[in-house]
Amino acid sequence: MKHTKVTQKNVLSQFKNVSKQDALLIVKLVNGTVDPETLDAGRQRVSECYNRPDDTDLILTCINVILGGHGVEGAEWERGAIYSRDFISYVNMGDTYKTTILYHPETCEFMVSDWGSVYEESPAFQSETDDQDPDDDEQDHEENLLMRRVIQS
Repeated sequence: MKHTKVTQKNVLSQFKNVSKQDALLIVKLVNGTVDPETLDAGRQRVSECYNRPDDTDLILTCINVILGGHGVEGAEWERGAIYSRDFISYVNMGDTYKTTILYHPETCEFMVSDWGSVYEESPAFQSETDDQDPDDDEQDHEENLLMRRVIQS
């Protein structure tokens, strides 16, 4: 999926259940003209935490409520990531490749995309695929051929 900026037009075209007013609120959250702590979801998130969550977490928490998502999650951008800035943070919409709003740690921008495509561009994914044994793919292929023969007979 193509990664696009968080604009009112892009939000409305990708999220059919979002009103114009909510799309504008999402844009204002992302560009910093609305403080997430002025919204119920932002205040509740802060009250749940011992230390104040970072701005990205608060913004995505508010967007999660607007989109009707399943919470805010993260996938490591760099292998072995431990800091929130090292993760792709996103609103979980129920599927890896379903359109969502996410924060990209390399560009330091919010975007409309799916987190799976962004993860596939990450150094963590690249090192994961580099670590795979080519013999595993050959063995999987041989097992698939064997299963086809068994099914056909």
